[in-house]
Amino acid sequence: MFDIFVMLFFFLVSVFIHLVICRKWSKGGLLLKHFFSIALLNLILLWAFFWMTGHYGRFDQSSVLGVRLYGTATLIYLLLIPTYLVFYFSTQQMSPSKKLLLLLSRNGSMSREELLGHFSDEEFILPRIKELAGIRCIVEHGGWYVLTPTGIQMAKVYVLYQAVLGRNKGG
Repeated sequence: MFDIFVMLFFFLVSVFIHLVICRKWSKGGLLLKHFFSIALLNLILLWAFFWMTGHYGRFDQSSVLGVRLYGTATLIYLLLIPTYLVFYFSTQQMSPSKKLLLLLSRNGSMSREELLGHFSDEEFILPRIKELAGIRCIVEHGGWYVLTPTGIQMAKVYVLYQAVLGRNKGG
């Protein structure tokens, strides 16, 4: 269990350092390269800690499925990275639901008309067109947007995912 707590400490240090960098250098973009660099460095430091404390050479009675606890700690560390990134990414995007929650949080109660007055199609559509074009999922040809092969694959994944979940809507 000690290995798991050490791993959580190193992971939380990675997240903390990344959050400090995000607040200090709040430039546009996700700063994902920074996080991956920090997480990799802390993973190396975690392995160095395990090696220096003799965890690598020691037989561990508490192994899980034949994987010693330092291996389990490493696996959990690696699985925490995409979990953090999902939450981090969601803070960078503005969805209609998020905007509604923030408006009501700031203003208390609001009428339907007041809420609708804070929304325009352009503020949600144009950034997404720019984003999808930036990652080459769509391209513009003569004023018309079309899917690229990558965009077609992503659309197929979304359709499959919605079918599996039984949901027809999403944003």
